[in-house]
Amino acid sequence: MDDRGRPAASQPAAEYGAEGPPPRRTSPAGTASGNWTGQPGYDPDPPFDATRRWTRPSTYESDPQPAASQRWAEPPPPRSQEPPPHLPPPDVPQAPPAPTEPDEYGPQERVWVDLRLQVASRLRGVNARHCHEAFDRIGKRNALGPHGVVLFYTTPDQHMPHGYRLLIATRLFLAGPESDDLPRVLHDLSRTAAGNVARATAQGRRWDPRGPEGSMVNGGDLDMPRDASYVGVGVTTLDSDEGPWHTVANSVRSQPLNTPRPRSVFDLSGQGLAWLIDGTALRMVRDPHRRLGDDGITSNRRLDASRRWPYDPYADLTEQGDQWLRAAWAQLAGLHRILTEHLVAGRQA
Repeated sequence: MDDRGRPAASQPAAEYGAEGPPPRRTSPAGTASGNWTGQPGYDPDPPFDATRRWTRPSTYESDPQPAASQRWAEPPPPRSQEPPPHLPPPDVPQAPPAPTEPDEYGPQERVWVDLRLQVASRLRGVNARHCHEAFDRIGKRNALGPHGVVLFYTTPDQHMPHGYRLLIATRLFLAGPESDDLPRVLHDLSRTAAGNVARATAQGRRWDPRGPEGSMVNGGDLDMPRDASYVGVGVTTLDSDEGPWHTVANSVRSQPLNTPRPRSVFDLSGQGLAWLIDGTALRMVRDPHRRLGDDGITSNRRLDASRRWPYDPYADLTEQGDQWLRAAWAQLAGLHRILTEHLVAGRQA
């Protein structure tokens, strides 16, 4: 203990032994540097030598000037590397790429797609007017039958998007037993058209179904130019999946006044069929209660030029449906064949 009562500091001999602590090492210049000892020949602070000058290394080039042929040369190609594990080595022959499918969506096909949609739209409008007119004439002397025929023509028009305008000529029939069966109506029209073609050919002239001789129509676009081109034929019918026209229409007219939700002519359905000269078979179903997004148009040819479907469920559209619908398709095809052979073949000749 010291004079202040604190424990006395340990003696060096007790910690380092009898010799005491080792001497403090210093740098070669005599400056203190802790416990670090420099290597022999190393001077951490060499004295300044005014006679020593800096010299440029022999391999240093301050501003190398590239050769004229290499001044704007492309960078060298990268070194070849081993192919990734998922690719075959270069010496293994690879299969040739699959041939690309030819472009079927050219300008001509887009025009036909537009024509099909216009035909369906005009057919829908004709069927709706047919339904309203026939419903208003029920029970009158001039009552309309449930079926009609529509002829489709085109004429050049540079103001339209695709350079043509679609025109129609229609034929509606008065109500009667002979106009209630659609296949029979089409069969009779085919016989009439074939007879008109034969008589006109024998007389050395060309028969026009729009008249004035042997006319097949009684409505439509009456200001149609005489040089309009025939593109197809269709039918409008008020018979639908609900039943025959007369049965459905009479049920609407005879419903009680206290019916909670009475039906009107705006609830009645209809449909239309069409054949075009490019082989298109088109069906339009007009149903006011059809779900949103379903336009009711089906065709054996595409109706959207921007999509390619791997499978077409309507390729055999004319073979689908019940016996009555298939018979109507067959009779309409016969009428279309007669008109096409006479009007289109004669026009091309």
